[in-house]
Amino acid sequence: MGIDHTKDTISVDIVIPSIRHDPKKLLSMLNITIPSDVKLCWYVVSDNPSSESSDFTYGGSPVHVIVNTENLGAPLSRNVGLESGSGDYVFFLDDDVIPAPDILSRYVDVIRSYPDAAGYIGPTFFPDPINSFTRGIRASDFLTFFEISTTMRTWVPWGTTSNLLVPRKNVGSTRFSKIFPKHGGGEDIDFCLNVVNNTQKQFKIVPDAYVRHGWWGGGRRSYRRFFRWAFGDSNIVKIHPETKFRDFPNMFEMLLFGSGVFACLLALEIASVHHVAVSVGIIVACELAGEQTRKRITRGKFSAGDAIESAIIRLSNEMGRIVGNICHKNLAGFFVRFDYFGTGESVPFERKISGLKFISSIFLISTWFVVSHILNI
Repeated sequence: MGIDHTKDTISVDIVIPSIRHDPKKLLSMLNITIPSDVKLCWYVVSDNPSSESSDFTYGGSPVHVIVNTENLGAPLSRNVGLESGSGDYVFFLDDDVIPAPDILSRYVDVIRSYPDAAGYIGPTFFPDPINSFTRGIRASDFLTFFEISTTMRTWVPWGTTSNLLVPRKNVGSTRFSKIFPKHGGGEDIDFCLNVVNNTQKQFKIVPDAYVRHGWWGGGRRSYRRFFRWAFGDSNIVKIHPETKFRDFPNMFEMLLFGSGVFACLLALEIASVHHVAVSVGIIVACELAGEQTRKRITRGKFSAGDAIESAIIRLSNEMGRIVGNICHKNLAGFFVRFDYFGTGESVPFERKISGLKFISSIFLISTWFVVSHILNI
């Protein structure tokens, strides 16, 4: 028999991968209120093999501390927690978020109203920017799927594992795949899309079931995270080809494939190193100008500094995709992008911006070559 969601107690397993040494301190920071109709069990998966396993009780609910014998990374640690429990629902949280105290009540209310959803996603809110780097993150749109409720959507194909609740029956044999980076990048998308494929349903957004997340590294400038995300995402279009679309070359693809053209022009003495250097500068300038255009269209006026910071963040992400395709020997992945919304609605806009960058670069480079030869520069 299925669960009567209008009457029965709902059992929930909260799974938290962590490298913290003190699970008790971690849980005390979360301060989640447990509704009377929820039977809760915690699974803290310590990815630090030097930690000690010590189960205890918190807020009247059992807490199981599982210590990995080797460093598995967050995605595979979630599998450990998932497989250790037996609750009707699995609630994934990260160890660096602070949930709303009533987050479980918010989720349960929606579960009872929409019991057939593939799963449930709450937003992960970030604070106001504190410096040029965090303003660039905000401007880059990479927080869209963290703060998904701000898009006014009610159903989406995937969400981030910082705040994700899934019925165990919908998970089935689905697991977080080991082909993704240890520290995260693409595994949450793959997991959710597999659940969607299992159920032929979408994830329900629960706007009030939010968590708050601080700026990574306290807001210190680091582009590695965005590189890693795209490195992992480069696998998505291979695993889920229905989500891909073809686009104009991005800056790195232009430079990578253009290097062959530049080498031939240099060998034939049609161009000089000076010509090549200016051409590379044109490609970079068109990239920055295109990103400034994107920001003005999507978010209004931004300072030049914020637009440049945003462009660098997006470029680090694109570089991760290029390196991922090369490392995964996926040459067919060049000029291919992942449709993050899964509806195709954002594809025309993305193609317009990338087309603007590409066509502008080709036109200006061609003009530069013609003028420089006429003027013998």
